[in-house]
Amino acid sequence: MSANSRTKMSAQQTALMQVLTLQGTIPGFDQARLAATSLSLIQKRERTVAHANPFIASALGSSYSDLFSEYAKSHVIPSGGPASDTKKFIEHLAEHDLLPDHLWQEYFCRNGWKRHQNWCVILRRAMRWQKAYIRRNTGPI
Repeated sequence: MSANSRTKMSAQQTALMQVLTLQGTIPGFDQARLAATSLSLIQKRERTVAHANPFIASALGSSYSDLFSEYAKSHVIPSGGPASDTKKFIEHLAEHDLLPDHLWQEYFCRNGWKRHQNWCVILRRAMRWQKAYIRRNTGPI
């Protein structure tokens, strides 16, 4: 196989994975099968992340499946495997204000805040900012 053929096939595989991950369409493919394959891929990612990092699934409880499905439909599979997928999932939850309070420690630890006092300080600051915002917009608490 020539280098040009390998490059072309790699580009096609990348396009197929993006379509499957982001639930798009490809002309000439059976759309029902694409949708079923896409759903299967999302469920496999969900199980893999839950198996590799059981804290995330147990911390989110019954909402884990819905939250992960929402995340997976808008994010392609990262190249770093389940650990990278978990990190991106936690970042997605934090960005959309869906991260439960008890997961903020994990979020800060995964983003380089290894020492307990560091994430505690940031969490306290964030809570102060939130309270100040609420006071400014709704009056005293």
